[in-house]
Amino acid sequence: MEGSMSPIDRTPSASKRSRPNEERDAKFYFMGGDIVLSAPDEGGIIIYFRVHASKLSQYSTVFREKLASMTAYDVCLYDDVALVELKDDANDLRDFINILYGPLFNDDSWSSTVKASVYAPALKLAIKYQADPLIQRLTPIVAQLWPNKLDDWDKLEDDIGATMKNTPPGTTINDISPDPAPAIRLGHDCNLPQLLPIAYYHLSRLYTDADSDKVDPDWQPPVLVGSFWTARPRRSCLSRRSLLSNYDKEIVALGRERMTRWMAKQAWQVFHQWTCQSGKCHNLGVYTFWCELQMDIMTRMDILSTLRDTMNRVHDVHSNGGYVCSPCRGLIESRLGDIREKFFTILPLFFNMGHWDPEL
Repeated sequence: MEGSMSPIDRTPSASKRSRPNEERDAKFYFMGGDIVLSAPDEGGIIIYFRVHASKLSQYSTVFREKLASMTAYDVCLYDDVALVELKDDANDLRDFINILYGPLFNDDSWSSTVKASVYAPALKLAIKYQADPLIQRLTPIVAQLWPNKLDDWDKLEDDIGATMKNTPPGTTINDISPDPAPAIRLGHDCNLPQLLPIAYYHLSRLYTDADSDKVDPDWQPPVLVGSFWTARPRRSCLSRRSLLSNYDKEIVALGRERMTRWMAKQAWQVFHQWTCQSGKCHNLGVYTFWCELQMDIMTRMDILSTLRDTMNRVHDVHSNGGYVCSPCRGLIESRLGDIREKFFTILPLFFNMGHWDPEL
């Protein structure tokens, strides 16, 4: 928004006709609507949304004031109704409209038909267009999807896993898991830096070529599972990478490098020259933890989940003829838990949000 100008651009008085690089939105073009919003998508195609002015005015102060001030002399028409041309990304506008017409005040966000990836773009435009009811409803949902506490992150991961097990056929992880790219854009554009560390982390564990702007929705990653003990593949979510700046991409690459190096150092300090607590351990049993932990991290690129899985299976180690005594298993679990807590605490530092000390 520049000076006193509205974030909605004033349009010249003219009659709009459909052109080859224009199309109506497949979902939100209601013939009973009395206003058309247009916005370009990432390919430069203008997308038209035909909606209801009363709906926009009900929730958005900016739209309410803009629509009230429009006259017949400055209104551009499309399909014989008023047209307002916006500079927003058409995908973001679609998400915003999706919330306007969706189960906005449904307390159970996981049972909603709205995809998790919709909330961040919708909140971004809700802030821009001063849609206070949407801001109040969406802010806690976005905070829930991008938490800054480890327990909340674990709960979110568990909820996503449980939801995936009980979804209708055809549902994919992209319908359930939030997209980090819009959250990163929201964090930058709306001064919400608390969203960035965990959003950067989530992006860092995804395949770089899992770009929803470039691949089909049914894209499948290479089949590469973790160790014998976890047997979990790398997360296969898609992300709208066109929303990311070059800086974001560099920060994620830097963060991945720092996290991997830091974790290797921590694991070495825990497992190198291990002293058995009871004198009953076979050294090879403890060493197996170190080897498989590193293998899982490099395969899955997901340190938080890998540590959690390793802690859960620490009580069932019988590998390569090695045996780890009960006191050692308890100590390993405790130390890995401490590493995991510290890792989450310093997560912002991996992504240049604070001073990075290589000796951490």
